[in-house]
Amino acid sequence: MARSQPRRSGEDGRASASQIKVKMEGRKEKKTRRRVRDSSEEEEDNDDEGEQDDQDDSDEEEDGETYNGRKRARMSSQGDALRNNDRSRTTLASQPGEGEEDGEPVRVPNAITLPRDVDGYVPGSIVRIKLDGFLTYEGEVEFRPGPYLNMVLGPNGTGKSSIVCAIAIGCAWSPTVLGRADSLKSFVNHNKNTGYVEVELKGKKGEKNLVIRRNINNKNRGSTFTLNGKTCTQKEVTAKVAALNVQASNLCSFLPQDKVSEFASMTPQQLLIQTQKAAGDVHLSQWHEELISLDAQLKNVQKELEVDQDELTRMEQRNKEEEKDVARWRERCELEKEVEQYEIILASQEYREFKGRYDIIKREREVLKQKLSQLQSRNGPMIQLKEEYDAQAKALSREREEQGKLCKEQFKQYQRAIKKCEDLDAEAEEFHRQKEQVDEKEKKRKARIAKLRAEVRELEEKVANPPEVEDIDALNLEMEPLIKENRAMKEEFDQLQARKRNHAEQTAKFKADLDKSRAELQDMQNVQKRRFAALAQSDRDCADTITWLRKDETRAMFKGTITEPAYISLELTNPEYADQIENCINWGAMRTFICSEEEDYQLLTKKVIDTPEALGRKGRIFVWHRTYKPETLANPPMNREQLHALGFDGYALDFCRGPEGLMWYLQREQGMHRTAICANPSKVNVERAIQAMSANGSQGSQFIVGHTSYRIMRSAYGRRLAQTSTNGFGPARNLRHEGINTEQKDRLEVTIAELTEKLNQQRQGDDALGQEDEELKQRVNTIDRKLNAIRQRKTKRNTLLEEHERAKLHLRGKKQNLTTQEDTPSAESERVEIQTKLARVAERRAECVLECVKLARAILNIQAIVTQLGIRWLQLDANAKALDKLARTCSSVLTKAAEDLQNKQAEFLEIKETCSAKLEVFREKLNGSDPQTQAWFTQLSENNFEGFPSDVESAMQELEHRRARLDTIVVNDPTAIQRYEDRLQKIDQLQNTVARKTQKAKELGKTMKKVEDKWYPALEDLVANVGTKFSAAFAGIGCAGEIQIGKKESYKEWTIEILVKFREDEKLQLLTGQRQSGGERSLTTMMYLMSLTEYARAPFSLVDEINQGMDSRAERVVHNQLVDVTCREESGQYFLITPKLLPNLRYHERITRGPVFKSTVPPYTPVAVPNPTSPMTNVSPCSSADISFSLDTISPTLKVKSGSHTLKALETARHHLLELRQPIAFPTETVYGLGAPALNSNTVAMIFSTKGRPPDNPLIVHVSSMEMLTSILPSTYTPSPTYKKLMEVFWPGPLTLLFPADPAIVPSIVTAGHPTVAVRMPSHPIARALIAFCDTPLAAPSANSSGKPSPTRADHVIRDLNSKVGLILDDGSTCDIGLESTVVDGLGVDGNLRVLRPGGVTVEDLERVVGEMDIAGETPKVLVHKRDFKDSALEEAPTTPGMKYRHYSPSVPVILLMTSQTRAGQPVESLPDILRSILPSSIGPIKVGTMFLRDSMLTQQLPSDDEKMVYDQYDLGPKDSPLITAQRLFDGLLTLEREGAKVIMIEGIDEVQEGLAVMNRVKKAAAETRWVKID
Repeated sequence: MARSQPRRSGEDGRASASQIKVKMEGRKEKKTRRRVRDSSEEEEDNDDEGEQDDQDDSDEEEDGETYNGRKRARMSSQGDALRNNDRSRTTLASQPGEGEEDGEPVRVPNAITLPRDVDGYVPGSIVRIKLDGFLTYEGEVEFRPGPYLNMVLGPNGTGKSSIVCAIAIGCAWSPTVLGRADSLKSFVNHNKNTGYVEVELKGKKGEKNLVIRRNINNKNRGSTFTLNGKTCTQKEVTAKVAALNVQASNLCSFLPQDKVSEFASMTPQQLLIQTQKAAGDVHLSQWHEELISLDAQLKNVQKELEVDQDELTRMEQRNKEEEKDVARWRERCELEKEVEQYEIILASQEYREFKGRYDIIKREREVLKQKLSQLQSRNGPMIQLKEEYDAQAKALSREREEQGKLCKEQFKQYQRAIKKCEDLDAEAEEFHRQKEQVDEKEKKRKARIAKLRAEVRELEEKVANPPEVEDIDALNLEMEPLIKENRAMKEEFDQLQARKRNHAEQTAKFKADLDKSRAELQDMQNVQKRRFAALAQSDRDCADTITWLRKDETRAMFKGTITEPAYISLELTNPEYADQIENCINWGAMRTFICSEEEDYQLLTKKVIDTPEALGRKGRIFVWHRTYKPETLANPPMNREQLHALGFDGYALDFCRGPEGLMWYLQREQGMHRTAICANPSKVNVERAIQAMSANGSQGSQFIVGHTSYRIMRSAYGRRLAQTSTNGFGPARNLRHEGINTEQKDRLEVTIAELTEKLNQQRQGDDALGQEDEELKQRVNTIDRKLNAIRQRKTKRNTLLEEHERAKLHLRGKKQNLTTQEDTPSAESERVEIQTKLARVAERRAECVLECVKLARAILNIQAIVTQLGIRWLQLDANAKALDKLARTCSSVLTKAAEDLQNKQAEFLEIKETCSAKLEVFREKLNGSDPQTQAWFTQLSENNFEGFPSDVESAMQELEHRRARLDTIVVNDPTAIQRYEDRLQKIDQLQNTVARKTQKAKELGKTMKKVEDKWYPALEDLVANVGTKFSAAFAGIGCAGEIQIGKKESYKEWTIEILVKFREDEKLQLLTGQRQSGGERSLTTMMYLMSLTEYARAPFSLVDEINQGMDSRAERVVHNQLVDVTCREESGQYFLITPKLLPNLRYHERITRGPVFKSTVPPYTPVAVPNPTSPMTNVSPCSSADISFSLDTISPTLKVKSGSHTLKALETARHHLLELRQPIAFPTETVYGLGAPALNSNTVAMIFSTKGRPPDNPLIVHVSSMEMLTSILPSTYTPSPTYKKLMEVFWPGPLTLLFPADPAIVPSIVTAGHPTVAVRMPSHPIARALIAFCDTPLAAPSANSSGKPSPTRADHVIRDLNSKVGLILDDGSTCDIGLESTVVDGLGVDGNLRVLRPGGVTVEDLERVVGEMDIAGETPKVLVHKRDFKDSALEEAPTTPGMKYRHYSPSVPVILLMTSQTRAGQPVESLPDILRSILPSSIGPIKVGTMFLRDSMLTQQLPSDDEKMVYDQYDLGPKDSPLITAQRLFDGLLTLEREGAKVIMIEGIDEVQEGLAVMNRVKKAAAETRWVKID
């Protein structure tokens, strides 16, 4: 670590030599020599430095102990501050004899590669740049920078960065150094096919300038070059540029806008390499690379030497240990040789001995063979007879077998015949059973006939005797007077009932009129009821939730108070201010439920939003909770007296009355206690009011005069001037209700009194009619009883007559049935037929029996023949045995001779086999020996084994003796002697190798020492000088900074470390890409680059928009220091690209300034640059309720409410889009879009410039109807059935489809040159109405700066693109979905749907719809990019947005926390450990933004006792509701960024449903992913 020594006293008032001390393990401190200037340069430098010291001291004395004075300090290694004036301002020599003896400081010369020419330009600097058809420059343009600081100023989108790209491309560098598009064709202007860049570089002194021209086109990736008008190759241009030391890939000298973040992300090792290339001694990089190479070689040699030395020692020790074993092994080898020789001799003697015996037995066998042959010739006739007997016996046996087979076949036929007989028996048995059934059936028929005859006789008797009954006429005559009387009474009763009905109807009418009058009177006094009715029509979920909350059982569920929305519970003390009050409360706030307790907030959200428990469906409502802390509210901008003096009637809250929770919400979220209002515009002087509201210095304020709202904001730059935006609004719709009519009220009260009296009179009439009705009912009942008695007598008479008639009918039926049974034929014929069948079966059975008898006889005959053949065979067998017995008696001698021969043959074969085995053993041993042994044995056999045993026994004794000696010598490893000898050779080779490598290591060490003696002093000087300037620059802004060398064991690991601190209560911290904020990193980067400028070797340096994110104080200091550094006589060329400048900055006559306006570059002139003020963006309110479309999507009909603010807003938007040709921002169901006519390339280009969007990132075209879609597609194209189904189900909606593009209709700037165009039909009424109103498709990406999170509310757009867009349509609500649309490519030949970007339509929805289709063949698959397929070409040149570049990132780091899955090779950590690793040295408090799920375990793991961290928590909704998480994602990122979070941690969710799209966005936004351990 580089450290500065404090100043010592007693040394002539001069500072002691500054020592830069570096610690490194395993090495000693080395003193190095330093380069020394000549004495004249040294004196000049010391004089200049003294003057500067005097100036600095005088400034500090005038200011006293200022804040900067107290803060202007560096940090020690323990983090303690050192006074700035304790530091030496020069780097001094540390070697005696090189400047240390007399104590004089030695300065290091600045390194300038080539001297400045007379025209002021350093060779290699840029003299001229000329462009044509390049990026935003459609026509030819040329500018000439100055030799010193060049300031290029202009708003975003005007082409400043195009100049940076031109420098890089023109100098033959690769596009990759710019950090944007990789393809050259992307740099051609969208309206042209070709373009060129011409860069003129200053030549060396006395040589002409280099004019490089690079021609590019949008058809291919290549380019052509000319050098000074002559065609050349890129390699030649690169060589010329490199000769002038122009450096492209070095971020220390060329830092384009898209590479700014990479500087802070460089490792300390990379920073050292880049710094050496950019500044200091020209040989620094060469020396460093040489040291790295030498160090690597030395380490390799040392490692090899160590290995060789260890191996040599090991081998020598091993041979020494094995010397005795080798001697014993050699003795054993000699004995083994002798044993081998005696084994051969023994085998030879054994073979010779058995060979002699073999010859003897062979001669004896031949004698026995001759004897046996003579005996066999004498017994020949007897043997011939015996053979004849044997042949006859065999013939008889064959004949017996044939007869046996014939017998078996006859027996099988017999068995089949028996089976046939049995089947016939079964058939006969069945016929007998059928005969029995016929007999039984006939018996039952006869029984039924007998029964029917008896029943007929009984019925005939009953019919013949009819019953006695009363006379019907007498009964009718008796009933007639009773019926007449009853009829008269019924008429009387009907009249009475009619009178009662009329009376009841009149009573009901009076009561209904009374209820209606009372309701009208109550309705006049109940505003809430009317509001509720209106709310039920516009927001069903909100109204149903209110009804549910009003139930008693519901209220018991909640701990605190649930305040109903302002739409219901807000009361106006004066209806005159309804318009102004409603304008203060947006649409969502008007419908927000306020919870006094956090538990109630969670419960209400769960019951209504997350689950269908409350409403029977998942509802969409707004719920709010904040702890009641009135002391946190901002104060009103002025007191009441000042307010009334300006003509205001009061603050908006003064005219409101409502529950306590509602009033807290209106102050906390809507700021109504700070919004002044006046209903009469003539009472307030607006300009005076704006001045008064701006004078208090607050960040912003708002007031309303008449029907116009004024918002005052302060700029974040310069003098923070006030900027005012206005917004007109119309009459109130939610809070406007008519007052009570007094006359109507009095009239209703009189009516109610009259109706009440009439109802009392009606009740009296009810009693009289009731009594009359009761008397009449009694009279009617008496007559009814008499009539009923006569009716019963008539019923009895009729019953008797009916029974008599039924008996007649039954008699006819029984007679018919009897006749049918008697006419049925008898069963005799059926019985005869069955008997005939039985006779036939008996005949067939008899035939079968005869066949069985015939077969039995045949079997008996065959058995007789077999018996005769058996007897004959027995006779022949007896004769053969007798003859055999005689033959055996006569040939006993022959048998004895045969046995002798057989025994001798066995003995011969045995000795032959033994002899062959002995011979084989002998040959094996002899052939298995070495040639010397074989030659020895040949010589020995020729000498007849002279000197060796000649018999087997002696040879065996000698062999056993030597074997016994051999057994006493034991050697464990037989190969030891060979290894011993091999090792001796290797030892000799290793000794030579070790000596050679030792010498090589010494030579490398000497060489490395020489190179280090040159490199380290030069690097030390450079770092010391740059560090001094860097520390001074940081001290100038009240912060601390330090540059130090980090020495490591390997030269490759040496580092330059940048340490900074921005707060008084923290220590120096290493600059990283995550620890500091974006503004702090930009400031540090700029400070370091400025500190390098004086020592830079590159002819020019460039930084692009590096001041973004700095606060105004730091930006001012950086600017002034940059002017000082870059405008010195010895300074090189410098380019500063910036969209803004603060007022009252320091300038220098050497500065060349060039403002850029609308992609044109006027000639550079050294004139003062004004401080431009940007116009504010207009915001037009509108409402979806004013818009309606017909259900026809082909050519729908649009209706907009006449005279509404929405109609006015749409007309204004059309004017901006079609006449002013400016993009506007408008809401969609996904996110806010930035739209322009898609078929006009010029207006589309403004989208790219406004957003800072890369030109190779295509846009999505939005249409309002299918007819409009057809108009932009090729005439020959017909959508597939799958596309048609998707459009039918999901359009209008958040689904984007890829279609073939017609380049004659859709400009290539929209498609980024691809053959496809992305199209969707939005479902948001305002978005769709805007497209239809303009009657042209709109190209519309999200309305945010490229790479930032997408906006979901109008205020998000205002904060990001204010003054960059002319108009924002604001519907007062948040986008429903909250994520961009799903992009699907279904144009592949396989017909599958490829999801290129997940979004508002889930993959599951797509799979469901496709699966329900009736498609011939295979159903299309839904494939997700990077999950189900990969396409590197598509990622390189995407056909749809959101695939290539990093998106959705706020200005602070985002950390993704994964809890539901693990990843191989990734550590799992606790949440506190992750927090400490993110902010390891923070003293705090540091605000950490968290975006966790509502029921997440991570919330419990946040350290609550760490005072260094303050948590700003944003709820992502429940775990099982990814739709809510999607709605809240972007709002959470933007909210936490706005509230000052230094880092944002997002909890990952499951990638299902909307979760897939959420994780797609989070992974693109996150700087890193960490895996969290859940306890």
